[in-house]
Amino acid sequence: MHLSDRLEVDWQSVHEILPHFGRSKGKVLKILTQRFSVPHEPWWRIANMMRGKYLNDFGNTPGHIQHWNKSKLMNLINSVFDKPRHQFVGLWQFVVVDLDS
Repeated sequence: MHLSDRLEVDWQSVHEILPHFGRSKGKVLKILTQRFSVPHEPWWRIANMMRGKYLNDFGNTPGHIQHWNKSKLMNLINSVFDKPRHQFVGLWQFVVVDLDS
């Protein structure tokens, strides 16, 4: 397995699981990856409601216990890594970090 293969698997892992984690998020980030994404709240929930999904839960995707705006996400990332790079892409927030930090 090449390093680039490992990074793709790692990114996909965090992309799918980070919204479901409680208090141990920082440890998970440090172990798993250097790049990941999370839904951009509150726009994610608003988009779900606009398409008629999860209306009883105000657009919250089932199983999501974390809701990430930029400030909350970057507070977590900055507590674990130095010099993260953040970008919004549609309803997603992407962050890339240097694993050597």
